[in-house]
Amino acid sequence: MPPNAGPPVHLPKVSDRDGLRVLHLVSSLETGGMEHFVARIAQWQREQGLDARVLACRGGALQPVLDASGVPLTVLGSGRWRRMSDLVAAAGRFRPDVFHAHNQPALPYALLGRLLSVPRSARTVLTFHGQGAHGVRSLRSWERVLTDHVVAVSDGARDRLAAGKLLADAEFAARVSVISNGVRPAPLAGPASEVRSARRREWGLEDRVVGVIVARVDGRKGHDTLLHACARLRDLPFTLLVVGDGIARPELETLAQQLELGTDRVRFLGARNDVPDILAAADLFVLPSLSEGMPLSVLEAMAAGLAVVATRVGGLPELIPDAKHGSLVSVGDSNALADAMRELIRDEAKRASVGAAARARVEQHFSFDAMGNAYTRLYRRLLAGHEAGLPAYSH
Repeated sequence: MPPNAGPPVHLPKVSDRDGLRVLHLVSSLETGGMEHFVARIAQWQREQGLDARVLACRGGALQPVLDASGVPLTVLGSGRWRRMSDLVAAAGRFRPDVFHAHNQPALPYALLGRLLSVPRSARTVLTFHGQGAHGVRSLRSWERVLTDHVVAVSDGARDRLAAGKLLADAEFAARVSVISNGVRPAPLAGPASEVRSARRREWGLEDRVVGVIVARVDGRKGHDTLLHACARLRDLPFTLLVVGDGIARPELETLAQQLELGTDRVRFLGARNDVPDILAAADLFVLPSLSEGMPLSVLEAMAAGLAVVATRVGGLPELIPDAKHGSLVSVGDSNALADAMRELIRDEAKRASVGAAARARVEQHFSFDAMGNAYTRLYRRLLAGHEAGLPAYSH
């Protein structure tokens, strides 16, 4: 128990179906790890009996996924005043107990919704998923005062908050905890062995080692470093599948051409809705990001039994603490990345061993249920008026 935990607080069971109302706020529904997280936790919470809904400042490719999941969704209109009007109307109709913002851009909307709506007992939670396109935005003084609790998705993400001097205020720092991301494997289109064989046959890659990266192509996931690493692996029967889309894709495809990486070496698959099947058909996973919080893509790859090569940033050392569970390299080091990939490409037994250890680690320490229950306990504790010694799930 943390030293400041104080006396135990008796809270209702997490599984009580009491209709706790949670509104998740996110800046957009573009495809990305944070956005998928919001969709999945809202769906999971509804399965547990909570009334969870999503409010997005802008729509995006993930909107049909949310619609299909049955999670009620509100997308705000364009323009500042229209957004404010839509926000107040949505909050007034739903009357959330908890406004749960995801990353700093969504926080002002959560706080405004809370201030202008009822019940007055509502609480505001901010989950910090990691560094965005413009770095870690410092919270304004009024945001710090009105935010009841901040959750970092990994120790590494919390360190990013500290580096941004968000934790310099001791009183505010006491309202920050870590709840590590969790994952539950998505179902495949059929038995894993059949899916694997069918996909590899479809791609004409039956006799090759297949690597995959699943990430938004936005310049922050190290795709360029990865292509330079692939150029050093021409002597091996290896093909990389690039899953994801984004503004930097044309530039990346040009780089592949300049490096003379044909479709036998690199294939751009774009955004996909069959990622579990692609992982089942792959042999290893790579994510050389510049920064991360706790990447769901790596959690999913490890849960699928894939050996992972990634950069030593954010929460990745917490997922991959040693060579038994995967390989970590420095940001931007294409030579070290190629060497780590080469070792796994050449050694099938090592790929299997590392992949099995990775799967076991995720199953034991990064359960989606444990993560979801930790958030529910947090909501209940805040609503009960307790703050010190919050019970949090962490690895």
